[in-house]
Amino acid sequence: MDDHDLETLFERTAGESPTARADLLIDTLGVISRRDRRRRNVKAGLAVSALVLGGTSGAALWRNSPDTPTVTDNGGSNGTNAVYAALPLAGSKDDPPVTCRAISADAQWTPSVMADGLSSGLDRDQLREALNEIAESPAVADEGDHLFPGGVDKTAARVLSTDEDATVVGLGPWTSEGPQASATFLKMRQTNGQWSAVTFGTCNLQLVLDKQHAWADFKVEDTDPKSTSLSMSVTESGCTSGRDPQPFLDKPVLVEDETSVTIYWTSARPEGAQNCQANPAVSETVTLKEPLGSRVVRDGSVYPPSAR
Repeated sequence: MDDHDLETLFERTAGESPTARADLLIDTLGVISRRDRRRRNVKAGLAVSALVLGGTSGAALWRNSPDTPTVTDNGGSNGTNAVYAALPLAGSKDDPPVTCRAISADAQWTPSVMADGLSSGLDRDQLREALNEIAESPAVADEGDHLFPGGVDKTAARVLSTDEDATVVGLGPWTSEGPQASATFLKMRQTNGQWSAVTFGTCNLQLVLDKQHAWADFKVEDTDPKSTSLSMSVTESGCTSGRDPQPFLDKPVLVEDETSVTIYWTSARPEGAQNCQANPAVSETVTLKEPLGSRVVRDGSVYPPSAR
């Protein structure tokens, strides 16, 4: 199935309901080759989201392919709904998982719990007891004032995630948008009844992708306000044995509005063991719907998106 066939399929099913059209698309894509599916899965996913969610108001959301851009409602300032539906995220698209970059993605949580924490797991007294134990340990002695300014009892704390391996706690002021100024995180583990710190520090929130994808890092090389093109330098993240990233980069998803251009760029995660070395960069050009002007370019992998 080529791109023309995909467009023809949508034309033939114009009279069907959005859900029926989406189901037909998914069934059709299920029989194409794995290579073709990998190449078109995100483009098709964006088309499905446009059908199901509907609407063309708000910011422009589209897979960066100048021939057949798709426009739909971005669903909110943080790129919820249609944006998340177009990305290979882990977990729910409505409340997508996030994590601190310094933590393994196995420890993840949703934005909805960041203000008040999980309702299950450690209760308030158990949490305070664990934090007091850690605050008195030599491992965090030099960071005590940073993690617990004014002491444990005066530091706001909430459990963000917990499993058999470890518990992640947000310290200081957190909201549904993430950690605020002076806020930190603490990943801790209990062994033989003793709590200890695994890692801690400033939390740079990032959306969590599925296990088949990773975020690509990009740097804007040219920002001519009068141009509709952005020259980018793109590298893969993580260990890739220094492979050429070009065949593995997905087309970026762009969200354009009056004040910003948000770019979500992913790549296929390598299979098997990899060597960790400097990842090569490739030059890419991103085409905008309108000249950049005074708009800010933002990185969509960060939660909420932030300026590059």
